[in-house]
Amino acid sequence: MKKYLSLILSLLLLLTLSFAVSAEDGNSYLFDDAGLLDEGQNAEIEALLAKYSEDCGCSILIHTVEAYPADEQTDYAWTFQEEHSDVPDSLILFINLNDGEGRYLNVYSMGSVIDTIPDLDGFIDLFWDYVPAGEYYEAFEKYADEAYSLLSGNAGETYESSDNPVVTGDYSEVITTGILPSRSGEYKYMFDDAGTVTESQARELEALLKEYSEDCGYSILIHTVPSYSSYGQALYAWDFQEEHSDVPDSVILFINLDDGEGRYLNVYSMGKAEKILTEGDGIDDFIDEFWDEISNEEFYKGFRKYADEAHSRLGSYATKQYVKRGGISALIGVIAAFIGTSSMKSKLNSVKANDKAANYVRSGSLVLNAQNDVYLYSNTTRTPRASESSSRSGGGGGGGYSSSGTHHSGGSGRHF
Repeated sequence: MKKYLSLILSLLLLLTLSFAVSAEDGNSYLFDDAGLLDEGQNAEIEALLAKYSEDCGCSILIHTVEAYPADEQTDYAWTFQEEHSDVPDSLILFINLNDGEGRYLNVYSMGSVIDTIPDLDGFIDLFWDYVPAGEYYEAFEKYADEAYSLLSGNAGETYESSDNPVVTGDYSEVITTGILPSRSGEYKYMFDDAGTVTESQARELEALLKEYSEDCGYSILIHTVPSYSSYGQALYAWDFQEEHSDVPDSVILFINLDDGEGRYLNVYSMGKAEKILTEGDGIDDFIDEFWDEISNEEFYKGFRKYADEAHSRLGSYATKQYVKRGGISALIGVIAAFIGTSSMKSKLNSVKANDKAANYVRSGSLVLNAQNDVYLYSNTTRTPRASESSSRSGGGGGGGYSSSGTHHSGGSGRHF
């Protein structure tokens, strides 16, 4: 009896394990090969995608991978999308944790979904904030909810009725977007193409930089890129600075997450800002104020400190110039008043001063046998002469000329 009971229990255990494996491998909408979700979350998102896909008549998919080459990942994602879509109309969220340059996110649409969601950049913004924070469950849930909301109105349409059909193997009409959608039309001071801060943080920084720039009269900019060759990054940053500066005087914090040698940071200035920020210990001293935060990848804190410090230095200089102009005006007034009073005084010539007392001394009444000049006090002032070897510009010579011929000064440049 015990023998049969053990056999039955073994069979039940085998069936249970087989069911668990088949359930994990049997997902039709969520393919989390990178393991971003736990088992419970995986099941919940799979059920949600299945329900939404059946209700709207479009396949809503998610696929994550641990690593895939950057130059092959797009073709791979498109092929995967076609193979796992139950219908010709589909949407897929694709995440690659390592494409050789960093973490990568993209959304691809196919069939009638192209017309239904034409602005994939705006669609990604709806759930983007969760992704950099590593809140993948919340991101996937939000992605599914927003996709269903947009596609549910298109549930009755068929693939053939689409104005822009996509045939198998032809991806020319597929609308795609990169990992970090360009928001150049929305932002004028904060250009976070590398996605170092969340969308809400980017908006706060944009408002802060705008306020500071308008207050001190200098453009204070931030620009980050996911990757750029070290050989051309300085020229690129200078040209970018000129293109996005509202005024000729500006400063820009430039961060390159991959220049072939590592992560790179520098600050470049032009116009009057160049003169201000290269005084004293130069731009390297300026970078020191927020270097700890940036090197520890606390980008939001670092960016705020950069903005505060730039506003403080540029704003105080503008105030000094205002006071200086006011002082010059006051000096001119004093000089004018002195000339006027001197002119009036010169007319009072009824009595004249005499620098000699000879007329008041009786002849022979005073005899001087000796005459000496004795100085009771002395004051010596010494001013050191600046030598060429002690002068600095740009904290280590990190300057040059842009494509337009405008000179820019920069720090030494730092890797972190």
